[in-house]
Amino acid sequence: AEAETAAAAAAAEAAALKASEEEALKLAAESKVETETEAAVADAADTAAADAQSTTESGAAARLGLEPEDEVAERLHSHTESWQGKKDSQEDRYIEGVRLGRLGTIYGVFDGHGGVQAAEYAGKHLPRNVARCYEQRASGRRETIDHKKLLLAMEDAYPLTDRELLQMARRKQFNDGTTALVMLVQGGAENALTL
Repeated sequence: AEAETAAAAAAAEAAALKASEEEALKLAAESKVETETEAAVADAADTAAADAQSTTESGAAARLGLEPEDEVAERLHSHTESWQGKKDSQEDRYIEGVRLGRLGTIYGVFDGHGGVQAAEYAGKHLPRNVARCYEQRASGRRETIDHKKLLLAMEDAYPLTDRELLQMARRKQFNDGTTALVMLVQGGAENALTL
């Protein structure tokens, strides 16, 4: 009788454990559905907020007399650090937040080799040459930026800047060089930028 009572108690305990596990699984499933629903609602809210912010940004820019691209440019932030390593001097240069009108805002790093003249020259002239090359490629004034022509203008600006730099270096007898990496941020709304 004792053995039957122990077996019945063990069976009751196992049944209670199984029911408890099933309840826990049910609660976990319900929680997952709630979490997924909350995530979907949050995503929809984020999208609506971004759309509203875009509309607000355009309206605010218009009220302030700024182009939407200028309004976005004021909100962009960047950070730079520089370390000269074991070199005698820091030869690297950078640009950040250089406005190119409706074309966007350009950022760049110029790794100087053997001096600073080439890096400084490229930092000053490459953005101007991007704008100049785009103007040559774009036929007439358009309301929207042609991204294909903008990419081609960026490709054209590098060899143009290189040719100009080489001419100046020959005249002034500079022997240094630079590599250049730039990023152009283009667009009139923070949630619709093109890099």
